[in-house]
Amino acid sequence: MAEVLIPAATLPIAGGPGVATPFNAAQGTALATYTGLNFVNNGAVVLVVNSTGTAATVTVLFQMTVEGAAITALSIALPATAGNYMIGPFAPSKHNDAAQLCHLGFTVVTGMTAGLYTLPGAVT
Repeated sequence: MAEVLIPAATLPIAGGPGVATPFNAAQGTALATYTGLNFVNNGAVVLVVNSTGTAATVTVLFQMTVEGAAITALSIALPATAGNYMIGPFAPSKHNDAAQLCHLGFTVVTGMTAGLYTLPGAVT
């Protein structure tokens, strides 16, 4: 799977009490020809995917095992409706590899962009 590294989160989901941060129409990273993405995961970020309206499946990989057996990846359906979709947060103990990266795969990436946001109240 060819993956793109998503830059670290720079915006909180909420700018403070009563102040919301809008999800931009296009996130910072175009998925273009990549079939997946990865990002440094501290457990306090969520991924926002902007879809142009093509149905897709997002696969969240588990890095941990249970008694040596791999855990089946989590599949999340993105509908055939244009918009911003929030996915996460991701528990580092379950989803991070040795480099502290979380990995997600996509069945369709045409026209999609992605970015990371910090959860409200999270200390990073």
